[in-house]
Amino acid sequence: MKLKDKYDFTCANCGHEMQFKPSICMEWGINSGHATCSKCNTFLHMEIDNQSQKGISIVWDDYIKQRDENGK
Repeated sequence: MKLKDKYDFTCANCGHEMQFKPSICMEWGINSGHATCSKCNTFLHMEIDNQSQKGISIVWDDYIKQRDENGK
């Protein structure tokens, strides 16, 4: 998949819409990155939805909890 320069996403915490640039991991094919919301300052885990070509944000603490529950 060729990555775009920027992806639209909505903050999982406050709903603010903005864009993020793919991380180095994403450039290497690992669908994982992070961003901070410019409105509420929440730290977010980021992924790219290949189908919609939009970013998916998850509040970082929620992401860690999900990851730990799934044993990863």
